[in-house]
Amino acid sequence: MSAGTSGIATFTWTFSSSGLWYVRSMANPTPYKANSVKSPIEQYRVR
Repeated sequence: MSAGTSGIATFTWTFSSSGLWYVRSMANPTPYKANSVKSPIEQYRVR
């Protein structure tokens, strides 16, 4: 994962097989910040 100067993080993932995948994300806490909330569920159909 990397974050640009705007603070937006990006992550690249390749699904290992075809099918219907549900993806969520959540940032880890730091000593200065509490837990983040989970992202909305994104659904991907991989052929």
